[in-house]
Amino acid sequence: MRFKAMKRIKLILFFVLTFASFSVRSQIAFFKAYSDNGYDKGEGIFQMPDSSYLITGSSSSFSSSSQAFVMKVDSLGNRLWSRNFGGAETEKGRRIFHVPNDGIYVVGQTNSYPNKFYDAYFFKTDELGNLLYEKNYGGTGFEDIHDGVMLADTSFIFVGETHSTPTEIENLYLLRVNKFGDTLWTKNFGSGGKDIARSIKLLNDTTLIIAGEYYVNDSLTQKAMFIKMHIDGTVEWLKTYGEKGKYVLNDLSIDNNEIRGVGYNQVDLNVVGNNKQCMMKIDNLGNLVSLKSEEHLGDFSFECITKYGVDFNDFYFVSKIENSPDIPTYANGTDIMCYRFDYNMNYNNVAFFPSETGNDVPNEIISTSDKGAILVGYNENNENGGNSITLMKIGRNDLYPFSQTEPIYSTLVSILDLDKNSIMSIFPNPVEKEINFNGLQGFDYTFSILNQLGDEVLKSDSFHGKIDVTFLKSGMYFMRIVNKQSKEIIKFIKK
Repeated sequence: MRFKAMKRIKLILFFVLTFASFSVRSQIAFFKAYSDNGYDKGEGIFQMPDSSYLITGSSSSFSSSSQAFVMKVDSLGNRLWSRNFGGAETEKGRRIFHVPNDGIYVVGQTNSYPNKFYDAYFFKTDELGNLLYEKNYGGTGFEDIHDGVMLADTSFIFVGETHSTPTEIENLYLLRVNKFGDTLWTKNFGSGGKDIARSIKLLNDTTLIIAGEYYVNDSLTQKAMFIKMHIDGTVEWLKTYGEKGKYVLNDLSIDNNEIRGVGYNQVDLNVVGNNKQCMMKIDNLGNLVSLKSEEHLGDFSFECITKYGVDFNDFYFVSKIENSPDIPTYANGTDIMCYRFDYNMNYNNVAFFPSETGNDVPNEIISTSDKGAILVGYNENNENGGNSITLMKIGRNDLYPFSQTEPIYSTLVSILDLDKNSIMSIFPNPVEKEINFNGLQGFDYTFSILNQLGDEVLKSDSFHGKIDVTFLKSGMYFMRIVNKQSKEIIKFIKK
């Protein structure tokens, strides 16, 4: 079976890479997850000049509502700091950018502005994540941003979808703002059917390529779409591609004026869950060079693509898989596979995303300065309290964390920030032998104690009224208390 063959490939690569040269061993590869018992999703990632990373997405670990967040991790994936943004309703960050000695820019979606539905959301912070401004954009209906690019003058162009149309059917939504968040231009147009812009990349300093899906009346369904557009908003051409069935492009990559798009093809519109992952290449005039669909049993979709390797001549395609009899997934749910293709889009290598529990969803993969790649997404594993942000770094010679079947978990929210919001209390504090609690209702709680570095030194899934802490050394600690309705962090001193 294909699954056994893939397992053999994984084992072969693991042993080869383990005993490779110093140049390979010195590469960085890791698989980490970040959460604090909320529903946390990683959406976008940016590599800093010092090889650290900025990550954005959505999280309910900071408060009861989902908020946009910015997290900074070092080159090994260790969390340095995190901040949350938004109002009383829901927010998410989708893409994140950084300008040295200027700040951090995030685009996403908000539902917290008065008298507005879901709108495009844009905010800026300083280098430490302190908010400088936030703005929203959109009409009377629903707007969402799927991708964006930063231009040479630190203005931005974002693409997505809008339902602010007479029929409330999706139109393409394009927005350009300057570094202060002021709107330079916006566009809302489409075919009259469902039209969505899902990815945007720079062809050169003044020209953009946009990919997504566009409704074609003759076919009565969506086709793969590419748009060539000037940064002033002038559309040079819009073309659709694909023969039988529905075609959607989720991401694109540009190299030497060759444009690659990845997505899926639904051949039979009456059969749900039998998509074929597809890839296509066009030239900069929009002429089709090649179009390929991958035959598999189950539901497959290429979600993102990036250049990869020592000479950047290869590509990593990341696929989302569901309901495949050939490739077992967790509880018949969703899993991820990373494919390596050469410059001509011929299959070169494949490896599983290593998580074996929970549904896995990919959101963005980017090339890294060491000629590797890094993927951000999330894992739906309710044993950890909700979704967890996942981050996987791959070395430039397919150095991949094969030996791990589960990510190394880390906190998303600063324990000091959580402590500020605590409504429970413990006594005595300072404590010498036993901790007692005020404010607990019932017994459906789990407890853990963390040291000042955030490392877990005790965990208990049951509660008997008191917790013995005589084993702890003197110093400051944090008690994490969690049930289905709430989570608390309480600071205490061990005498």
